Amino acid sequence: MDMKLRMGKRAVSRIVMTGILLVGAITAGQAQDVFAPSDAWADENDPRYYENVIDRNWQLIQQEQWADIFSNLAEDAALSEVDWSGAQQVHERFLDALDASIDELKEIDALYNGVYLEHLDQLHTGRFAEGIAGDGFVAFMGMNPAIVLCMEGAEQANPCNQPQHPILTVAQARDVRYRANAANELLLILRREADEVILDAIETSYKRWNNFLDNGFVMYPWEITLNSALLEWDIRTPPSTQFIFLHPSLGIQIPLDGFSDPVKFRAKESLVIEVAGHLWYRGEFLDNYGGISGTVVLREDLPPGFGFLLRPGRGLSAGLNWHLSADEQKQFMKTPFVTVSVNVLNFIKSNRGRFEL
Repeated sequence: MDMKLRMGKRAVSRIVMTGILLVGAITAGQAQDVFAPSDAWADENDPRYYENVIDRNWQLIQQEQWADIFSNLAEDAALSEVDWSGAQQVHERFLDALDASIDELKEIDALYNGVYLEHLDQLHTGRFAEGIAGDGFVAFMGMNPAIVLCMEGAEQANPCNQPQHPILTVAQARDVRYRANAANELLLILRREADEVILDAIETSYKRWNNFLDNGFVMYPWEITLNSALLEWDIRTPPSTQFIFLHPSLGIQIPLDGFSDPVKFRAKESLVIEVAGHLWYRGEFLDNYGGISGTVVLREDLPPGFGFLLRPGRGLSAGLNWHLSADEQKQFMKTPFVTVSVNVLNFIKSNRGRFEL
């Protein structure tokens, strides 16, 4: 009986010890989470958590009192209860970053009456953005110099082997990360309208280039060379005009008087060469175009014809041509021909891949 009791006590003791070791291991792992590049480290109930910081400053955010908001952040960070022994330079560097943002915000307030949207180029909005440095350490590279969350045991790893990146305690790393995340989220709110403008511009650019490359007037290689030399464009928008030069296409011709006299209504295939012309793209996304070009039309039964071709819209083209007579005097025939151009190239190709930015 005593032996069973002793064995039972040993079993209970082992279970308790195992439990203590597991709790200790879990606690130690959680304590180090702040150094891992993830968001599992944050406690949403911590007053430094960005949502709580935003809630406390919401009235000032609504009033766009951004300099006051960041002054509050700086004052709160300066009064941090964290012991910064051994890493005082990191704490001072973070306070300097907040002061730099305050100075930029105050300057925009003073010079431009707080119109931030049009003057965000004077504000370092990515100063507190979180990233990764060296061997996978959480870092804030927008600060000068950067702040890297180096943990104990990483003294030989890059960049923690540099004197400006001292080893931080869990409390120190947590304090920096909470406060930097809050500052960054506030700057995201500040620049949200500008980001929307930028995203709209990117979407517009994307649609314009897609239309130009897939639905634009297809060019032959020599036309691409000519347009590349004469036109200017960039990533924001393709060219809004385009030159046509020696552009051949299939054509169908009908005598103009054939539209009033069915007896004379005879369609004939031809080769249309647009000697020189110009196109203008239109619409918000440049999804349509129009233009005019001078043409020479070749037929097997008549001498060449000269005239013009109009494009009122994408996929539409028609013009008039006057052919030389077949007699020795080579005078122009009295009746012109209506010429309809069929640009076969548009059905089998696009400009995609033929223009380089």
